[in-house]
Amino acid sequence: MTQNILQVTSTLAAVLATLAVIFSGICAFFSYRLAKKVKDELESDDRIVVGVPIHPGLREPDHDNCVLRCTLFNKSKRKAHIQSVKAFDSNGKELDVTWASEPFPTNWNS
Repeated sequence: MTQNILQVTSTLAAVLATLAVIFSGICAFFSYRLAKKVKDELESDDRIVVGVPIHPGLREPDHDNCVLRCTLFNKSKRKAHIQSVKAFDSNGKELDVTWASEPFPTNWNS
């Protein structure tokens, strides 16, 4: 009888250890998926794609200010806000950039 109890106890311990390993693996898998989801969401905040810069003032010969217009595409899951823009000349010197005080007309190319 002692032999049977010992065998049942060791079998039960092996089954419990196997279940613990399976449960640990499942927890590790879900932990990995959660960490990957958090990382992807954090990286999605800085996904702003800049379109091709357009210089509408080139059509007007007496235009004295350099005006560039470009489209920004927000590929983030959250709202993105542009707080500043930096522009550089061909020598790498930073240029002064100002925002337009009014929206650019949509019929600029006509």
